[in-house]
Amino acid sequence: LYGFEPDFLFCALARTLNPYVTFLPGANVPAGDLPGNFFNLMIGWSVFSHLSPSSAISWLTEAARIVMPGGMCVFTTWGDRFLRRLQKEADDRNAGKEIHWYSSICIAAAGSIEERLDEYERGDFVWFTGGKSTLYGEAFVSEMALRTIIAQYSLPFALQNFDKISLSQDAFVL
Repeated sequence: LYGFEPDFLFCALARTLNPYVTFLPGANVPAGDLPGNFFNLMIGWSVFSHLSPSSAISWLTEAARIVMPGGMCVFTTWGDRFLRRLQKEADDRNAGKEIHWYSSICIAAAGSIEERLDEYERGDFVWFTGGKSTLYGEAFVSEMALRTIIAQYSLPFALQNFDKISLSQDAFVL
């Protein structure tokens, strides 16, 4: 088992908590230093929920390089359910109700939630950030946006499943 953590301190902490996993520190974008065709399974929970379009493309390209032919990738991302939740919480906040702090941050960064939802439903890759990062924020990757990226960059992936129901985030299997 290998884990990747861009923050060196979190990587060191993870190593102490589970010495049976090899945790690799690194930059937020792939360095290309892992061997090609090495992994038969790659899992990313809530990674694609935060990657900018360019960063997501970099990670998908790296996954295509390091996952062996016939291997699988399972990733999660925010979907329209979270946008609809933000829409409801924005209405609640406007009505004077208290909402979750993280939702407040997302709502402030998103601009118009209705516009972000329209973009998502059109099949766009929706990404916004309240900070200055060009790599990290809130990302909403629809099935259509994912298929577009795979085709546009000629990635050697077949989308096996795009599950919008079973987990708290949308999951896709390549």
